[in-house]
Amino acid sequence: MNHTQNTRTRRALLLAVLVTGSAHLALSKPARALVVYDPANHAENLIQTAQALYAEIQRDIANRAVSYTAFTNELNLLPLDPMAQAALQPNLSTLDDAVIGLRQVQQTASGMTRLFDQLRNQSAAVQNGGDIAAMLRTIDTIGSTLNRDVANISSAMTSMTAADAQLSAILTRSAMSVGAMQAQQINHHLQAMQVRESMHRRQLQAIAMQRAAVNEELEKARAAATREEARRQFHALATMGKRVN
Repeated sequence: MNHTQNTRTRRALLLAVLVTGSAHLALSKPARALVVYDPANHAENLIQTAQALYAEIQRDIANRAVSYTAFTNELNLLPLDPMAQAALQPNLSTLDDAVIGLRQVQQTASGMTRLFDQLRNQSAAVQNGGDIAAMLRTIDTIGSTLNRDVANISSAMTSMTAADAQLSAILTRSAMSVGAMQAQQINHHLQAMQVRESMHRRQLQAIAMQRAAVNEELEKARAAATREEARRQFHALATMGKRVN
């Protein structure tokens, strides 16, 4: 027996051990543990959860943009002392910049529809033996884009909260240096700010919860696709071993 035949024999024996061991493990598991890979189901679960997150993002951005526009208009009408009026402007600029940042996220979020459609098409192709690597790349792109958008929203909201705190302090000081009627107007505005900030905190918590749910579906979809890729590679190796024999 020459060297080539020895190599083929060893390879065939190794494959026989691997295949036999895998078959034994599969047979030893309960039937309910044998799960058939369904890429379309994983993709749809991920898409539906991500769409729910982006719907929450769109609602929050729309609410904040409207509320801060009204808030700015109301601030300019308050009977503040000149020093307070001057102190308002840097913080109002911070709010304007934050709203612009939120609007940019809103615009980029519309591009997610293309990625969702792409994932649906790829999952259908994988169901028929198509390329899993391409689907994995799309899953990763959805994950990185989504987490980037949520991080940008959190950054903008943090800036807004800091500006609100500064504005509250300015209004509180101003209320002490004006007449009773003017102070009443300012205090009413302060109370409205507190209510609005509480509402925005709840919206941010809802986005965080949705983000966690999406990341969970991302991990499930990626893990299932990776397992299927490994199964295909093993099947290809086993088929090659049979041909060697």
